[in-house]
Amino acid sequence: MAVDVKTILLMDDSEIVLEVASEALESAGFAVLKASNLAQLDDHQAQHTFDLVVLDVQMPEIYGDDVGVVMKQVRAVEVPVVLFSSIDRGELAARAREAGLEAAVSKNDGVDALVERIKQLLADG
Repeated sequence: MAVDVKTILLMDDSEIVLEVASEALESAGFAVLKASNLAQLDDHQAQHTFDLVVLDVQMPEIYGDDVGVVMKQVRAVEVPVVLFSSIDRGELAARAREAGLEAAVSKNDGVDALVERIKQLLADG
């Protein structure tokens, strides 16, 4: 019986965060597509299917919540989108809510919290 591996699209401008988070997600059994900028994100969206998106909020080109809005409202992405940032938890939750995104996880809670939240979201779906 084939195992259905879920694919996570992860965008962060920090190579360290990309490596640490993708390693944690892969250890949890997920496949990970990494993007450090909008061009890479667009390439992944054009070439791959994915089950969930994780976006950093504070990036040089654009805020992650704005990317989430475009993905949901313009590109009709139907998978869960999670904001993952070190900004204040209250602000992070508000940004996710205002953008119509499914979840927000503080980087201060670590990658284990991100992995657990992703597992919950994908189990609900």
